[in-house]
Amino acid sequence: MSPSISRNDLVIVQKMDLSQYSVGDIISFTSNRFEQNGVITHRIDSIENGQFITKGDNNELPDSKHIIPIQIKGSVNAIIPYLGFLTNSVNSMIGKVLFLIIPMVIIIITELKNIQNYGTG
Repeated sequence: MSPSISRNDLVIVQKMDLSQYSVGDIISFTSNRFEQNGVITHRIDSIENGQFITKGDNNELPDSKHIIPIQIKGSVNAIIPYLGFLTNSVNSMIGKVLFLIIPMVIIIITELKNIQNYGTG
């Protein structure tokens, strides 16, 4: 199965009652697999004894760790292509410099020039 979600897509999830989740649903859940309190989005492969066995669309085998209900953030409600790249970029150090510090410096310089021109005008 080809992936429904690419690495740089942004997903919007909606919390649902546990009884509404079913095999084939794409869910986001917390996991320490790659980072502390990280979030992974995979498809429900099966449900056994109240635990969810998930599998990434691009993976051959289901995930080895079963997901318990408290880990589930919600079911994927919408996928916005490429917007995840922007949000990931803003959260990086370079992104913070580009999207926060540089515009702030430009505004400060512009305002200082306006104050200087106002005082001499």
